[in-house]
Amino acid sequence: MTHPLLERGFTVTAVDESPDMLERVRVARTTGARATARQRHC
Repeated sequence: MTHPLLERGFTVTAVDESPDMLERVRVARTTGARATARQRHC
């Protein structure tokens, strides 16, 4: 998904808590963080 977005001119930041995964990213900016999901209360 990263490359098609970059080709269309979007700025992409790859986020992962694993430094090993972030090392694989070659084109986008990277940052380390834990992925969390927020639950919406209606």
